[in-house]
Amino acid sequence: GAATTSYLTLMAGFKYMAFVIESPTGYLYEEAVHETGAMGLRGNINTREECESDHNYVPMGMTQDGADPPEMVPSAMADGDSAASVPDVNMLKADTAYPHTIFMRGGNYRLCYTPDGTFDTEVGIADNNIAPVPIVVIGVRSGCNTNGCLEQEQWDCYFNYRAEVEGPCIVDYRDFGERTGEGWGVRSAASSRVWWSAAWDDDRYVTLQDYVEY
Repeated sequence: GAATTSYLTLMAGFKYMAFVIESPTGYLYEEAVHETGAMGLRGNINTREECESDHNYVPMGMTQDGADPPEMVPSAMADGDSAASVPDVNMLKADTAYPHTIFMRGGNYRLCYTPDGTFDTEVGIADNNIAPVPIVVIGVRSGCNTNGCLEQEQWDCYFNYRAEVEGPCIVDYRDFGERTGEGWGVRSAASSRVWWSAAWDDDRYVTLQDYVEY
C-alpha cells in the first residue's frame, strides 16, 4: 500500500514483502550508522520510548518460510522481532519475504526505526524513532495474543425457540466496534465482507446408551 497524507491502509491476512520509508530528497541516509538499521512493528504508540517496551509488541499471522519443504512460522516482525533495513539515498527498505509480513488482526499499528539496529533502552533510545505515518489494518480482531491464534478462534452465535435466550449474534461494523463480552471487534473499511460456514446439523441429545457397548 501507499501512504495517504495521514495514514497507510493495509489488509489483515495479506502478504507484504517489504516496508519502505522515503524521506524528502534533502534528507539522505548516508551516515555509516544506517548500515545496521532495523524496523519493528508496534501497537498504537505515540513516543519513540514506547518502541522498546514489550507491552507494545504485536502478535502476527503465520506464513511459510524459505525452507524446502516450507514450514509455517510467525510473520516477519512478530512479537517484537526486527527486520534489517538497507539505506538507499533518501530511502530505507526492510525486505520481509519468507517469512512475509502478515497482519493477523485489524487495528492501528506504528512502524519503529532504529539506525543502529537495536531498540534497547540503554543503547539505542536516543536514535530510535517512529515513522510519522500510522498504519491502519483492516480486519477482524480478538483478544488472543499469540501468533496465528485468530484462525483457531471460534464465535458461536445461537438463539433458541422464540428467542428467549440469545447468543452474541451482532457484528458491529462501526469503527472499532466490539461484541461485548466476546472480545471481538472489526476494523472496517468502506466495504467489508463476512464469510460463514454451511448450516450445522440439527442439535440432538446424546444419551449414555450411545456409548455403551454390548
